[in-house]
Amino acid sequence: MTTVVFLGPTLPLDEARRLLDATYLPPARQGDIYRAARDLRPVVIGLVDGTFRETPAVWHREILWALASGIHVFGASSMGALRAAELAPFGMRGVGTVFEAYRNGVFPPYPPPFDADDEVAVTHGPAESRYIRLSEALVDIRDALARAAEAGAISLPMRDSLLRLAKQTFYPNRVWRSLLRAANGLVDTAELDRLAGWLRDHPVSRKRLDAEAMLIEIGRFLETSPAPFVPGFRFENTSVWARFQQAADRGLDRLTEREAAALAEVRLNPPEWQALRRRAVLRRAALADPLTELPPPASVPDDLRTALHRLQRRLGFATRAQLDAWMRDHGFDPTGFARFVADEARLDALASGLCGIEREILDQLRLSGAFPAFAERGLAKRAYLAALDPADRPDEAAVAELLARYAADHLGGFVSADPADDLAEHAVALGYPGEAELAAALVGEYLFGRAQPAGV
Repeated sequence: MTTVVFLGPTLPLDEARRLLDATYLPPARQGDIYRAARDLRPVVIGLVDGTFRETPAVWHREILWALASGIHVFGASSMGALRAAELAPFGMRGVGTVFEAYRNGVFPPYPPPFDADDEVAVTHGPAESRYIRLSEALVDIRDALARAAEAGAISLPMRDSLLRLAKQTFYPNRVWRSLLRAANGLVDTAELDRLAGWLRDHPVSRKRLDAEAMLIEIGRFLETSPAPFVPGFRFENTSVWARFQQAADRGLDRLTEREAAALAEVRLNPPEWQALRRRAVLRRAALADPLTELPPPASVPDDLRTALHRLQRRLGFATRAQLDAWMRDHGFDPTGFARFVADEARLDALASGLCGIEREILDQLRLSGAFPAFAERGLAKRAYLAALDPADRPDEAAVAELLARYAADHLGGFVSADPADDLAEHAVALGYPGEAELAAALVGEYLFGRAQPAGV
């Protein structure tokens, strides 16, 4: 085994193989680089694409572990460029324009800053579709506009106006046809027509060019018969790393498409997800050796109002009067209720702190008998969205309305001063990296649900 490369929508697999003989794996998820380094022992690991929506993203520490194990790690284009820019001081090798832009904080010829993760984010179809791209990466839009302006196809003001429009657009909706249509009336129509023609004649992706450059550089590097990588740092085997290894060991086999589809569906039902997660925690604790311990009381947040806030939302109470009535009905005095809220906070901290708990959640789904329905619906939704014209996706205003309706249904009337904070916290509690990924899931649910027969 010489080289392992994690690749998805950035570059077609057959073209990648023509550039470098390697073992190609799907977009990396959290734990995949650790497992590849441990089990395959390659000389080089190349990271291009990684997941960030339905499963946790590649962890920095697993890349450091691979480096500390003597493996050379390269990154480019997408998740690889992000991680390479962050870990370059530790010896990860970045390749290409996107990596350099993240490392330097600027993407010429545009002014700084350049640091947003969504610059490289795209939506794409499942593995069966060969990860067909359904949207354009912002970094590719940025690069194309710069080259079009340099070639004289558009003016600099036009370039900057279209980039601002693209940055304001939610990443699943970044499709050239939709962007040009949205710009109609805002900028010169003749310039738009020239740009459309220029794009047809110059269909080049910066991310793709960077991925090709990385594969070529890895090939040249291997021709030198490199010695194992010698880290300039000491990798600490902390308790957090030990828990991560245990979680990764339990998930040696990647989730199947069917399992991932089932998880994606159940996340859209927050009460069901929270109940399953609690039962999964107990399952994990019961199977652990030694028995998993709850976080000590000292780890509970000093300000229990945060825990109380979550509990009120979970119970669906919009006012303190409703909560007080619930306390009376369930025999709580103030001291007993404070203990109950603290215990809830400890359980939430345990659930959110466990890595790789998806397996236990799937097992709970199977025990409940609900797995087949969730999985089949999730797979059907994926197939439907993969075949959908990106131009049919809702615009930014419609996405905002979806989020507002969702917040009203699942966060109730009891929200903080900044509702966005509640949505972001809620998204992470459901296993999404952030609010943007929750919004993408809701868009998919909206589009798929709209296509179903009445009453389904």
